[in-house]
Amino acid sequence: MAIRDILVHIKTYEDWSHHIEIAAGLAKAHHARLTGLCTLRDITVLKQVLGPDTPTVKERAAKDAEILKRLETRFRATLTAHGIVGDWQTGEGNASELLTLAGRFHD
Repeated sequence: MAIRDILVHIKTYEDWSHHIEIAAGLAKAHHARLTGLCTLRDITVLKQVLGPDTPTVKERAAKDAEILKRLETRFRATLTAHGIVGDWQTGEGNASELLTLAGRFHD
C-alpha cells in the first residue's frame, strides 16, 4: 500500500513543532502530499456560549486569523523547502474529533 497523502496536525499554541518537519520528510521520501490541519477549539466554544456575532467572538476570530496566516505561511514554506506539494486546512472544533474525521481521507 502506497502512502499518498499524509495528515499532520498544526497546533495554534505552538510556534512550530519538529513533528511537522518529520511529516514533511516522510512525505518527500514517499513522494506523497502533505496536508496540514490546524484546529481551533476555543472559537467554537465561544460561539456556542456567546453567539457568533458578539464582540468577544469577533475579537478572537481576528486573533485566530493572524495566527492561522502565520502558520500557513510557515507550512507552505516547509512544503517548498522539502520540494513537496500539499494542502492547508483549518477546522473549528475538538482537535481529536476533527483529526479522526480528516484521518479517514489520508494515509
